[in-house]
Amino acid sequence: MDPRFTLRPPPFRLKPDDAQQLKALGLHHRYPIEMRVMEQNLAHTACVSVRPQMAAHLAWLTMIIETFDTQSQTLIKAYPVW
Repeated sequence: MDPRFTLRPPPFRLKPDDAQQLKALGLHHRYPIEMRVMEQNLAHTACVSVRPQMAAHLAWLTMIIETFDTQSQTLIKAYPVW
């Protein structure tokens, strides 16, 4: 692909409040992902009586991650460049 014909959006800066919110969302997004990975890795070794609670916890973590994703996407899509 010829780089002369590559479309590039113009550089822009986020508003300070939006940048701070996006940074916070990214920071808080990482922890539930790490927790979900750990729970998934432990799920196959857990005793049968604990598995329903682990499944509920995994579902809750997934919901939290999806909420962070939605909030981040909404914030980013508010800018016309995207």
